[in-house]
Amino acid sequence: MKRSPRGRKCYKKYEFEAGYQSIHHIMSSLPKHGDNEFASFLKEDVIPWLKKEGPGIVGISIVFPNQLSKSFELAKIIKQQVAWAHLVIGGPQVTKLAEDLSSFPEMSGLIDSMIVSNGEKPLNMLADCIKTGSTLSTVPNLIYFKEGKVIRNPVDAPQSINELTTPEFQDLHLHRYLLGGVILPLITSRGCYWGKCVFCTYREIHGRKTEFRKIPHVVEDMLNMKKRFGCSYIHLVDDAMPPKRCGALSNEIVSRGLDFKWKCNARLEKAFTPELCRLMARAGCYKVVFGLESYNQRVLDLMGKGIRVKHVKPVLKNFVGAGIKTSISCMIGFPTETAEEVEKTRRFLEENKDLYTTCVVQAFNLEGETELDRNPEKFGITRVFREEKERHGRRYGYRYETKKGLSWEESEKMARELQYINTWEDLPEPEALPGD
Repeated sequence: MKRSPRGRKCYKKYEFEAGYQSIHHIMSSLPKHGDNEFASFLKEDVIPWLKKEGPGIVGISIVFPNQLSKSFELAKIIKQQVAWAHLVIGGPQVTKLAEDLSSFPEMSGLIDSMIVSNGEKPLNMLADCIKTGSTLSTVPNLIYFKEGKVIRNPVDAPQSINELTTPEFQDLHLHRYLLGGVILPLITSRGCYWGKCVFCTYREIHGRKTEFRKIPHVVEDMLNMKKRFGCSYIHLVDDAMPPKRCGALSNEIVSRGLDFKWKCNARLEKAFTPELCRLMARAGCYKVVFGLESYNQRVLDLMGKGIRVKHVKPVLKNFVGAGIKTSISCMIGFPTETAEEVEKTRRFLEENKDLYTTCVVQAFNLEGETELDRNPEKFGITRVFREEKERHGRRYGYRYETKKGLSWEESEKMARELQYINTWEDLPEPEALPGD
């Protein structure tokens, strides 16, 4: 830890643990937490601020798996030090893991409630209930603990994405985020327009229907965020942006002469032509994130990815040629995948480092409520260890056996061996930390 020129404490970059820890492992290791820089930051900065502000409700949003452990460490400290506040958690990981989370007796001592699915309306209603002392039974999408019991309220259909207003970040101290500039998220659709990947849990979270926010609304959101919050970069956090929609957004930005810097998630589709990539670059797109998963066509077909190996390199070249950075992720050990097939992916990553800026490699996880979970035999899985209700060891997801290919343990080992390929693009250090 060091101090800024203005005397404020500055914490060095802190790297969270690997994402897919089991809930059991997280819960059992919580008592051991506390002697780390993250806990020090919570106790020295976050808790004093919360005690000063005295909020009636505190919310923690858990978007990515690697936030689970630290979110519960934060929750534990808040419940110990700011016991009067109602602590609610939400976000994609909470929706995905709600059944597992609510089944742990320890959870009622860490949090008061959790919101599943879309939370815009439920969170407002929960805040009103806390303020007025009303019953929580009227809040949709809410799971809460009462007298040792888990209460699950009905889940309502979400509001149309076109009825929502621009996201609000007004009360956040954005200048204190050590990112070299203000980077804010914006979601412009609900659901994945592809929605056929057999390992994916997010289509169960969002449902099978895809809804898009109208392009003029999206551009107005981007304008509002830039003007109101000094936003330098916008991350369009949709599950995947279709090529046609990327073109429509880019045309709207270019035709109006606007100046944005943005990145998005997309699929490796041949429709991303050199012309489209150049248009996106002119519109301010600086990075696109892809889930490649494997560089083997048989494995991709089994996954239901719907992409062709022969299109991967040309599409990546189109983006790089337009001056747009690319990020890719791969999973090792999809059921029946062999060591030779993994080798093809490894060789592609090693030989084409000029085609991506960042890359993440991790072991495949068999999670519940997916096509794989419902029909394991269709994908060469001979046994799923469902009796291990708390999941297996440090890794979240069901342990399984296959009739051929890498075993669960072998895929774990091979993924660890390939972790050296993982690369992260360092963000620039902030030039200064201005005062509040």
